[in-house]
Amino acid sequence: MKSGWQSAVVAMGVSMSMLLTCPAAAQKQPYVPPEYEREGGPYVPTPNVVVDRMLGMANVGANDHVIDLGSGDGIIVITAAYRLKSSGYGVDIDEELVRQSNQRAKSLGINERVLFEAKDIFKADVSKATVVTLYLLPEFMQRLRSKLYTELKPGTRIVSHDYHFEEWMHDDEVTFDVPEKEFLSGAEVSFLLPLGVHQRRFTGRVSGDRIEGTADFGGGKIVRWHATRSKS
Repeated sequence: MKSGWQSAVVAMGVSMSMLLTCPAAAQKQPYVPPEYEREGGPYVPTPNVVVDRMLGMANVGANDHVIDLGSGDGIIVITAAYRLKSSGYGVDIDEELVRQSNQRAKSLGINERVLFEAKDIFKADVSKATVVTLYLLPEFMQRLRSKLYTELKPGTRIVSHDYHFEEWMHDDEVTFDVPEKEFLSGAEVSFLLPLGVHQRRFTGRVSGDRIEGTADFGGGKIVRWHATRSKS
């Protein structure tokens, strides 16, 4: 029997698309508001093997400009720039993660080709992208679809982890296990989620097969949320 936090990587594009699934991966999880009745969880660092597969499926090279919407710790853009010599741009609403990402890019000497900004992903300029990476809930995926379709150049590759765009078919699928899941045990998590015009702070802790925590909705309203690890 295998177990893991339910996850997958879907790669889709304006003229090219692929699907890659990681059923046992403990990787960067999507932001999950408590009203979503689904398995999943908050942000945690993406294992290198997942980053490598995503960039490999998109065939990223030195002539590419990689844009990560919801860039977290910046690992995808930084890896693409440092190892594959591409340029890149990351967008995330967490200002501290953005600061750390820019600092790491500078320490690696790639800051002239890489920039991270704290910004709403729907306001990000994606027109220069040749590759777009993201891991968002279905609601956000569907809201992004028209933006990407309008702003991206034909042939741009879109690599989306876990969820896909309705009515956009993927071209390829790869499934693999990620053993790095063990590091989640006992981890405390904290992340920001844009809900409407406000950002809400979610906190929680991993215990066994569950992540449990609370979300501060302001005005003294505290809501409990949880995520459950899938088993197969």
